[in-house]
Amino acid sequence: MDVAIMGHYRADRLVTALRRHAAERIWLCGPTDVSAGMGPGIRYRHLAAGAGVDDVLALWARIGAQVVVPSLYPLEQEQLLHTLATAAQQVPFGGRHAHVHPPAFAEAVSDKVLFHRLALDRGWPVPEGIVCEDRAQAAAALKELGPPVMVKTGRSVPWQGRWYLTGPDDLGAADGMVFPVVVQRVCRGEEFGVELLTDRGGTLRWPIASFGPLDERCMPGWRMRVMPAGLPAAVRHGLDAFIADVTDVLAPRGAWQIDMAVEAGELRVLEVNGRFGGMAHLSRAVTGHDPYQALATAALGGEPPAPTAVRVAAELPLRIGANLPEAGDGVRVEIERPSPTEPCLPTHFHRTLVVADDPAALAHWIRALPGSAWADHVPLSRG
Repeated sequence: MDVAIMGHYRADRLVTALRRHAAERIWLCGPTDVSAGMGPGIRYRHLAAGAGVDDVLALWARIGAQVVVPSLYPLEQEQLLHTLATAAQQVPFGGRHAHVHPPAFAEAVSDKVLFHRLALDRGWPVPEGIVCEDRAQAAAALKELGPPVMVKTGRSVPWQGRWYLTGPDDLGAADGMVFPVVVQRVCRGEEFGVELLTDRGGTLRWPIASFGPLDERCMPGWRMRVMPAGLPAAVRHGLDAFIADVTDVLAPRGAWQIDMAVEAGELRVLEVNGRFGGMAHLSRAVTGHDPYQALATAALGGEPPAPTAVRVAAELPLRIGANLPEAGDGVRVEIERPSPTEPCLPTHFHRTLVVADDPAALAHWIRALPGSAWADHVPLSRG
């Protein structure tokens, strides 16, 4: 069976999983060739990050892959999600299978303005916000909602196309704002995330991860993240209802991720992405089931097992070269470093994964960290 991976984000994990399923030939398709060192049977074909539907269709026709699996790099290829969805609708795959989200879901999660409008129509628990067509409307929305606010362009990528504004002067200084935008009241509280995989058999969920207190950087990877994390019962029920409505209305098919907050005991959905997010290391460590292995299994027509938390883990932003405590029995420490398939990891501090069989052992290791070990420019909740 020939398989095409669209994009290169963590493609090595997909390749490993696909080989376990006896994929005969694997194509890596995207703007960056990361095939070196992945072993025999890996072939690369260039596909620009801004490729259109015709480009994708022509590529699929040339390579003749029987299965298509997206693995899009968030900083370059986010908008390919809708292109792949549209292309898959136009291909009489026959015995072939494109394991991609449908256009409605892909478009909604690729456009923050569209998602906000849809959320209001469906009654989804998003932060209070106003869609604005120009700066005058944005200024009026900032005044109505009261600062601070988050301003988000419709089609943006992580760390870009969003502004944390504390007053009208900040709006005047915000460069590169492309309208329409959504202006949202800033949430206060704790940030959480969850990764999901939806296929014909239903939706798998990995455990909830806590990203700590929300801050103006909107960069949870710069804080300590812990899995599994508990949610209040009312929030769990609200999350269940939200996931059920999304799957009913938008019919996702493949990997997706929810970024959310709990504010004064209420659920606030901050963002939905049509891919696995930054939690995949935690998800694999805590459950023993790699989300990318599950994605490969589902793409090839299998039924991946339901992931269940069997240990605890934390990702910590630690200074490069810091003296770390000795890992005791049942504790494993792993430094995450940038790689060709995951280049967006930070280079000015180390994200460090700590996995333990027992929550007390994890807490003991974290408490033993010297203050000098923490990346001092990173806002933290050390718990």
